[in-house]
Amino acid sequence: MDKRIKDLAGKYEAFCIGLRREFHRIPELPFVEFQTSERIEKELKRLGIPYRRCGGRTGWLATLGGKRAGRCILLRSDMDALPVTEAAECEFVSGNEGYMHACGHDAHMAMMLTVCRILKEMEGELNGTVKVLFQPAEEIAQGAKRCIEEGCLEGVDSAFSLHVWADPKIPSGIWSCEAGPRMSATGRFEITITGKGGHGSTPQHGIDAAVVLAAVVNNLQSIVSRETDPLETAVVTCGKLEAGTDWNIIASSAKIIGTSRTFSREIHAAFPAMIARIARETAEAYRAESECKFIDISDPVVNDPVLAELCAGSAAKIIGKDRIRPFAKTMGGEDFCFYLRQVPGVQAFLGINDPGEEVFANHHPEFHIDESVLVDGVAVTAQYAVDYLNA
Repeated sequence: MDKRIKDLAGKYEAFCIGLRREFHRIPELPFVEFQTSERIEKELKRLGIPYRRCGGRTGWLATLGGKRAGRCILLRSDMDALPVTEAAECEFVSGNEGYMHACGHDAHMAMMLTVCRILKEMEGELNGTVKVLFQPAEEIAQGAKRCIEEGCLEGVDSAFSLHVWADPKIPSGIWSCEAGPRMSATGRFEITITGKGGHGSTPQHGIDAAVVLAAVVNNLQSIVSRETDPLETAVVTCGKLEAGTDWNIIASSAKIIGTSRTFSREIHAAFPAMIARIARETAEAYRAESECKFIDISDPVVNDPVLAELCAGSAAKIIGKDRIRPFAKTMGGEDFCFYLRQVPGVQAFLGINDPGEEVFANHHPEFHIDESVLVDGVAVTAQYAVDYLNA
């Protein structure tokens, strides 16, 4: 069956690349992927695959198989683009000014629709059910939660996602699906500091919120250096700092906006209290006050060890063992984690660096993809779905 899948993927390679270019021309932001949604629906309808709305007004949940009893796997593709102005030069450049598929979701959708085409031809042989989810709003970590609320995981035993990945250290066509943490938990915090304004010439009459801000920024770094296990990985970044109105005025208020990252669910859960405590106690030391808001954006993405091994076996059938290599974990976040709260699963990665071209990371205005390896992503995904149902 693996040869048949590989042959079908090759047969539809031009179809996949053409779809990717179509999607690349029409990037749309989270929850407003209307042109994208219409194009996906057109293809599902043409293939005769049943589908329904899922994830608000733009997502789709398609169903294949089910003619034989067995397990059910969810294959997920994200749909949304980024508010990035494209700087890359290509014949299918973004037609929506200020927006760009700078993370590869155009490739994800094209590959998944091609997987649908292959599995539709093999539908009578599937020992179970394959659900294919085209999910909106991954970039703001809201789409997965919406899809789950709308029942995308009902009857599902496992979930799978494939992400194209640009990294100078990862050659094009290399596959990764290691067990354990792959992407980090992410949080966003906002700290508001309230002091007492005054004239810069008489600081004794004020409480300088700018000085408090500086102390809080420094003290927050002790979370990683002194409050977490040194064998764990954690980051606290203060990305945006606001204080003051003029050169000779004591700042009456200040704000810190930042992010926390970790692969540990326990540390992620502890971050809000630690950040709020340090901000509060530091402010009090300067006679100021602080208020902290923490937004829990996503969990870590953690691959199931049994399924990761199965996925590696599927990849070996299609591309060979020599092209399966470990990737370093990334501190980027992914809302695929919310499916993994409910069912075991795997997020795999595929290297897509154009040979001989400069590598631009995901989210960069010049991000680009080696389209020749998309056929491998299609074939391995289809093979894994079949292998999972047959396991």
